[in-house]
Amino acid sequence: MTNYTKQVIRSATITLVMMVLTAGLGYVWRFVLARKLTIEEFGLFFAVFGFVNLFYGFKGLGLGSGVVRFITEFRLSNNPVGVKKIINSYIFIQVIVFGVLSLIMIFCADLLAQYYFKTEESFSLLLILATVFFFTIGIQTVQGLLLGYRRMIELSTVEFIQSLMLFIATLIFFYFGSSLLAPAYAYAVSFIITVGWCIFLLLRSFSFFKIRAPFFNKDSIIKLFGFGKYVFMGSVCYSIILNFGTITLTYFRTLPEVAIYSVAFSLANVIRFIPRAITITVLPLTSELEIQNKQKLLLGISKLYTFLIAGVLPLSLVLMLIPGIIIKILFGEKYLASAEPLQILAFSMTFTALYMVNQNILLGIKQPKEFGKIIVLGGTLTFFFSVLLTPFYGVIGTALAALFGAVFTAAYSIWRIWKLICPSIPWKNWILTFFAGILFATVSLFIQQINFFQSYILSGFSIIMGSIFYVFALHVFKVVSFSESMSLVRLLIKK
Repeated sequence: MTNYTKQVIRSATITLVMMVLTAGLGYVWRFVLARKLTIEEFGLFFAVFGFVNLFYGFKGLGLGSGVVRFITEFRLSNNPVGVKKIINSYIFIQVIVFGVLSLIMIFCADLLAQYYFKTEESFSLLLILATVFFFTIGIQTVQGLLLGYRRMIELSTVEFIQSLMLFIATLIFFYFGSSLLAPAYAYAVSFIITVGWCIFLLLRSFSFFKIRAPFFNKDSIIKLFGFGKYVFMGSVCYSIILNFGTITLTYFRTLPEVAIYSVAFSLANVIRFIPRAITITVLPLTSELEIQNKQKLLLGISKLYTFLIAGVLPLSLVLMLIPGIIIKILFGEKYLASAEPLQILAFSMTFTALYMVNQNILLGIKQPKEFGKIIVLGGTLTFFFSVLLTPFYGVIGTALAALFGAVFTAAYSIWRIWKLICPSIPWKNWILTFFAGILFATVSLFIQQINFFQSYILSGFSIIMGSIFYVFALHVFKVVSFSESMSLVRLLIKK
């Protein structure tokens, strides 16, 4: 196992643990909303939430990846003044962008409530969430700095603090009877506290006020825009891919269907935590190795691809095999209609995982144009199929549109990376992993036919046995060797 892969796995594991805790709080928060709100209120909240999230693609004009890239370069060259110039320029740009977008949403809130959401209850929700949107400036800036300095533990605490405060504040507001506005008020409180935490991390990790640099630096802004113009297009289209399902359902269908899709998407989104934990580490490491040792980069990418699919596939299979039981336990019987779209979205997340890693590899090797082109094409494809299928097939059509977009972006990004730097694509390992997945599903489905136990117990037992056969097959097929497994275990428990 290469040092590159070891660094990715070690950092990704720490990040993943924190992300699991964060995700756990996030899902408990959603469970609380599902139980406290009616299905129409639940759908309305996430319709407004999805609309505001759509504008996150405009945040900082896609310059966040450039910030990480240039902070990494200045860190390696021991140039803290250069780091400060990049940070100041990023803050300057964000104040303008976030301020303008927040004001547009606030001034248009009444029209949106009347003609898009078609209910007056959305007005107050949109005002609160649009105001909170502005506070992400401080969070985005500190996250870029921590990522550039590879402070993964500190970075992983940011979203954890926000999720913890959101959960606690939601319970408090529900206790005092705020109803539909409770999660919105809680979001405002959690973001204010998180900004304070980010300021503390900034001062702890970087001598921000001791280093003198101009707040407005033309050269740094030009440098960021030169890197970020293609990333900006990609970020906007990626926001479309993530949120356009909710947007099209809100416009063409009903709020209960928005609620059904939101439940399915939130559960399928669990799978994204693995590639997300990896991508947080991949961008700065790829930037370093692209500069220092390209051969290690190529070997690391190949091994990373193998471990990624081997780790993501069983999670997708679990959601595809027992969606109804998972939904019933977590959200209740009124959301069982989410089962079919969940199966489609869980399958699509396997391809999304590949793209998430690939986008950071492309940015790390200074290919923002390729990144932007791929995601623009993927976003356009998702947009086209969403508009085409959603009016007629509802949540199923929206889920299929997401699947088509995910398959395209994964396949096209792999092809472009192969053409640019020629890493060894582990096709054989992927095919063997797929067969191991078939064995997983076969064993699980066979056990579920037994009627000796209650359905919950039987489903859990079938997944455990399927996982055992899956891991055994990976070793028999030599996708993962025993020595690599032991090396991975030692790496994960190493202090």
